Amino acid sequence: MRECGQLGTDEILRVHAALTTQSTLTGTTNVATYISFIPDGRSQLADNATAQTGDIDLCNSGSSVKDRRLHLQLGRAQVTQIDC
Repeated sequence: MRECGQLGTDEILRVHAALTTQSTLTGTTNVATYISFIPDGRSQLADNATAQTGDIDLCNSGSSVKDRRLHLQLGRAQVTQIDC
């Protein structure tokens, strides 16, 4: 087992507790299983040749926490408020 924060040559940026049963985190195809960032802050697929694009929605039903969308396009990630 590798030490926390070490996964091959990758670095884990932040780890959070599991979502509550009232929350869902859903990603479109290219971001359904992972997100990878290169040093300049852009997202990139593991093949190192293709920009990683897609949306990840965090929906919090029954909570005062606002729903959010992380949108990855050709530039940096953007976070916006959404209604789930």
